[in-house]
Amino acid sequence: MKVIGGIHRGMKLFVPQGKSTRPTLSKLRETLFNICQATIEEAHFLDLFAGAGAVGLEALSRGAARATFVEIDKRALQIIEKNIQTLDEERRARTLLLDSLKALKRFADREERFDIIFADPPYGEGYSDKVLQFVDLHAILKEGGELFLEDTEFREFPLKTLELQSSRKIGPAFLKQYIKR
Repeated sequence: MKVIGGIHRGMKLFVPQGKSTRPTLSKLRETLFNICQATIEEAHFLDLFAGAGAVGLEALSRGAARATFVEIDKRALQIIEKNIQTLDEERRARTLLLDSLKALKRFADREERFDIIFADPPYGEGYSDKVLQFVDLHAILKEGGELFLEDTEFREFPLKTLELQSSRKIGPAFLKQYIKR
């Protein structure tokens, strides 16, 4: 796996071995950053269920001011930290060994806000719905901020503060984009 754009374009990333993580397809990453290219510059980016950290590292490569990586698997988090060091991004990156839903609660309790949130949870386990509902009801996404969810299922819910902007099918997954009103 490689960084596909920005200052680290072409740099090789380490990926966790085994089946506990599923790397985000480069086509999906490319689509994601084509959508948010006008808002990524100087953004505070949150990468939930981060896996190898490819999406958050791509955000840093493309101009995000900082990225926070949340991953519950200790071995995967070590790979993220190795990738951060390889790209010399320790200054702009933060890692948390924590369940992503607990991390969202922590951010809400501490009134921490993000410009862009990306979540790529395990497919078919209901995490996307929980992330969507939590971000909708708590002020962790700045006004005008974007939430991107990757999942194989597409369900709509009545939302209070988020508005679905787009949904694209890429490979086996949907990439859904929501804007904070």
